[in-house]
Amino acid sequence: MRGPLIRAFARALLLLLATSGCERVATWTQTPRGAPAAEPVPAAEPPLAAERGDAPSERVARGAVRAPERRPPADAPARELEGHVVAVHDGDTLSLRADGRRLRVRLAQIDAPERGQPWGRRARQALARLADGRAARAVVVDRDDYGRAVADVFVGELFVNLALVREGHAWAHPRYVRSEAVLAAQAQARRERRGLWRLPVAEQMPPWEWRRAHPRREPGSPRAAAPERAPAAGR
Repeated sequence: MRGPLIRAFARALLLLLATSGCERVATWTQTPRGAPAAEPVPAAEPPLAAERGDAPSERVARGAVRAPERRPPADAPARELEGHVVAVHDGDTLSLRADGRRLRVRLAQIDAPERGQPWGRRARQALARLADGRAARAVVVDRDDYGRAVADVFVGELFVNLALVREGHAWAHPRYVRSEAVLAAQAQARRERRGLWRLPVAEQMPPWEWRRAHPRREPGSPRAAAPERAPAAGR
């Protein structure tokens, strides 16, 4: 009786040993002794916004890109505004009330003497005489660094920008002038010694050079105004 039980137990033991040995052999085969453990595979990174094809507004919301500044294209058509001139600030800047709001307008193509610069007060008086309190049309062509609309201004059939240059109250700005008529008007005013061209040559400083020599101070700070000399008699 004991013999069959012993033999059955021995077979079970051999079978158990054989199974354990196969598992060890498989393990040794898969991972050789002394080999480093396999590194974990990192999770795939999310695709970039450009690869996802997101719209710009979605990319801005996720912080992927910064929203570009909205500027009109270079070939955008000029915008026309009609209203009334309600203030004149200097020789080339006024305020126009149009479309129910007040808009500060910088006259395009020209540059008038600054306040505190020789002929600055007279330039402002000339612009007030031509436009203050009148119905006007502004053809907006740009916007400057101060947020002002840059425009050609018309009062009736009068081209105000051109008239100021023709009377000698403003310069044709060499960087921004677009009209040959404005350049011709300056040449004529200079030849005929109109307006600021009657001043001594030393005081005929272009406004852009005067601003460079007299940087604008912070609002509210005192600024000494240069005396405005009247033209010499007979000039």
